[in-house]
Amino acid sequence: MVESNSSVDSASNASILLARASLERIKLNTAATARAIENTNRNLDEIEQRRMCLTQNELVAEEFGEEEELIQWERTQTVAPILARILKVMGANRFEGRRYSICWEKKQVVLVSNSSEVELMRAFYNSEKSQWEPVERSDLTLEVVQDMEQFAQLVQERLLYLQQEEEKSRENRSRGLSR
Repeated sequence: MVESNSSVDSASNASILLARASLERIKLNTAATARAIENTNRNLDEIEQRRMCLTQNELVAEEFGEEEELIQWERTQTVAPILARILKVMGANRFEGRRYSICWEKKQVVLVSNSSEVELMRAFYNSEKSQWEPVERSDLTLEVVQDMEQFAQLVQERLLYLQQEEEKSRENRSRGLSR
């Protein structure tokens, strides 16, 4: 009977060793799983932070884009009528200045920078809305707007001068006829 006790003890010891080994593997696997979960959470946090940054950047870009579109639309409302008036006063479909060229193309007023040959604005007059509509996105800087406003002032002054000269000429002719 001693032998059978010893064989039971051996079997029992073997089972205990197997159970301890299994328990160690479970502990190792549990620790590895915990580390994997921790790494996954850390990666998810980083991904979420990047996504939030992208979303904020997209919102800023979208907001900036909308604001820039509004600025360009407003500048078109200022510049387009000036250009149309200049062409009308000059009685021409095209005018080339030192810095800019303007012309009518297919019922659209076009402004081009002479130095870069870049089209800065292309717009048409929408009579239903009583406003100028950009055909393409304008690229009007504040400097261009100011240049056009100054040019319009010069044209207006020149037009006034020519009108005064015409009146003087008429008065002189009428005086000559009345004598």
